[in-house]
Amino acid sequence: MRTENDICLICGLNKSNKTNSHFVPVGLLKSNIGKRDYEDVFVIGLDDNNSLTEYQGRSNLKNTNTDIKQNPHSADYIFCDKCESKLAELESKFIPILVSIDNTKFKEPDNNVLELSDINVIDFKVFVYSLIFRLNLQSILTNGISGIDIKVHERLRDSIKNYFGQLDYLIDTSIDFILFTTLNKNYDKTMNYVGINTIFINSLFMVNEFHIIPIYATFPLLNTRYEDKFGHYLDSSAITKDLVKVGLVQLDRWIETAKILSEYEAYMFKLPRIQNLMIKTNQSFDLCENQLITLANEINKQTGKAFGYCFDDAYNKLIIE
Repeated sequence: MRTENDICLICGLNKSNKTNSHFVPVGLLKSNIGKRDYEDVFVIGLDDNNSLTEYQGRSNLKNTNTDIKQNPHSADYIFCDKCESKLAELESKFIPILVSIDNTKFKEPDNNVLELSDINVIDFKVFVYSLIFRLNLQSILTNGISGIDIKVHERLRDSIKNYFGQLDYLIDTSIDFILFTTLNKNYDKTMNYVGINTIFINSLFMVNEFHIIPIYATFPLLNTRYEDKFGHYLDSSAITKDLVKVGLVQLDRWIETAKILSEYEAYMFKLPRIQNLMIKTNQSFDLCENQLITLANEINKQTGKAFGYCFDDAYNKLIIE
């Protein structure tokens, strides 16, 4: 548990005196989890000691709990107020641009890359670095897992720190990336997964309506076994290198990709529970999975709760019996 006496995880100089710092900017989350104080967030626990939980903002009508809880996408005492204000400046500069992207921005209907030549590429790169860094920091602090090489994580931090300190000659912008979105906004954004996935792409940072792929190593960008499903992420013409670019993914491909990613996360939620039941009962994987799903379906019919909760309830019942 961090305190206000710890040192800021960006500048490494000042006390981390800021509370409620967001790992993912609110402006990039509200279409996914709702507006401030009205949020509705599902958090997937990836081990059997970390259940599926739901956070609802204090003004959300579904929230009947009087306890004040913190948005899982935020934390206290990770940054100082100076770095926090610098992050806010970057967000106010670029988030309005990103969320306003629509068909009118593309000169040709079949163009899959939007070039934003009027944007300072160094400023934009540092902004995206801040998104990657914070989402990865959340994974490190919450799960003890880095979604990128920890040396790259530190390079991003140094670039952000030096940018905030106006040490232009020390800002390393050599890490390029591809930022993708979809123009068709007529889909349920609340189903978007926010987090990191390293199974299908090395590494994919999912920030609601935007997918970011940092390119910093010589190994293949894509796990070739899934090239038919994720091949649209191989568009090298969308790389932000010396010019700011945003890649377009057609809605059907976006939804297909999101479905695969969410199913993978659901599987990773179920896996440790199935394995523990196997150890207890000495039964096969398929049999334990079927037992859990059958009981979860029964609980779902009785209670009407979300299936993830029912699966967790089924696991707790079977593992205790």
